[in-house]
Amino acid sequence: MKPLQKLGLALKSRLGRIVTRGRTFIPEVDGLRFIAITAVILFHLQTFTPNQGIAAHTLGSAVSTLLDLGRYGVQLFFILSGFLLAMPFANWRLGLGKRPSLRAYYLRRLTRLEPPFMIAMLGLFLLGIAVHIISGPGAASKWPGIPQWPHFIATIFYQHNLVYGRTSPITPVEWSLEVEVQFYLLAPLLTLPFSIRNAITRRMVFAGVIVGSPLLRGLVSPHFWQRFDSLPVHLEFFAAGFFLADLFLVDWKQTPTRSFRWDVASLVGWPVLVTLLLFPNYSVFIAPAALFCYVGAFRGRISSWLLSRPEVTVLGGMCYTLYLLHYTIIMASNTFLRKLALTWGFLARFALDALIVLPMILIVSVVFFYICERPFMNPAWPSRTMQRLRGSPSVPLSSA
Repeated sequence: MKPLQKLGLALKSRLGRIVTRGRTFIPEVDGLRFIAITAVILFHLQTFTPNQGIAAHTLGSAVSTLLDLGRYGVQLFFILSGFLLAMPFANWRLGLGKRPSLRAYYLRRLTRLEPPFMIAMLGLFLLGIAVHIISGPGAASKWPGIPQWPHFIATIFYQHNLVYGRTSPITPVEWSLEVEVQFYLLAPLLTLPFSIRNAITRRMVFAGVIVGSPLLRGLVSPHFWQRFDSLPVHLEFFAAGFFLADLFLVDWKQTPTRSFRWDVASLVGWPVLVTLLLFPNYSVFIAPAALFCYVGAFRGRISSWLLSRPEVTVLGGMCYTLYLLHYTIIMASNTFLRKLALTWGFLARFALDALIVLPMILIVSVVFFYICERPFMNPAWPSRTMQRLRGSPSVPLSSA
């Protein structure tokens, strides 16, 4: 066995997501998560890299512009959420499986996502207080928006966007989790169109939402959406996930056939998506283009192979931890990097920041993931925890 294969298998064994009986592992999903979280991290790293004096139409300007598009990695996550959460309800409504338990569905969301979220938010909140105490008044300039109790309470209940109309000072990236929670709560209802038996009609409904949502949103003042950034602002991406789930279940029978033609399509699709992101006026085409790229990820031989590598899926499977922690690590690192007072150009400075900060993000996230997230990936952890507290034997966690 090649050393790289051994490394991949070792990573998958120790850090791979926990998959229990009855649950299907789709490696391409974690591969796409890897793309999305990488884009988000590089975007935030770029925002802390000094870029004053970059001349327009230079290599540094082009790289900075491309890195700035990483903010749309969040929308890539929304498509995957739509795809994954639609599956059990779509399977039932399409007559392909049994009716999912709403109790089990909501309990799973609660026991899987809440423990690592609460641990991370509490840790970041206490860290902000510690920095404020140690550094004194000057901390406000290093750690913008020192968190206070009302903000913390609003954050842990996923209400900060709605209550304050801005991102949380605990961590600004929490805004998207509020959107996700709104979708989690409404997903059983939003999947009603899967009850439509005619595939063409059903997909026309999804396509209508994908195209119509940005058009309808344009009729309302953008200041309103900025103030109340919620599910309707991103509905077309979740609908794109529904469309993908429809294809996966009905056309592909959960086993997509692959061809090099879809690899060629991907080579065209991803650059087209990036180009569309550069022009906000063409936002109506962004979700359809992303959906096309996702189909290519599943159907392309090379695309699927690349996205299914253990080295990629392991990091993609850690995306929740990486998302929760990366911004604070970047911000903390920047307080020290700024003291270097380097006069380098943007590209050199960004490369230095990446060389220092990315390994820090990876190390901290691996530790947090292994201790504070991975154990909660097993749906049986609450009952097993109770068994341990009562002194009863329990079955070890299985991983895949």
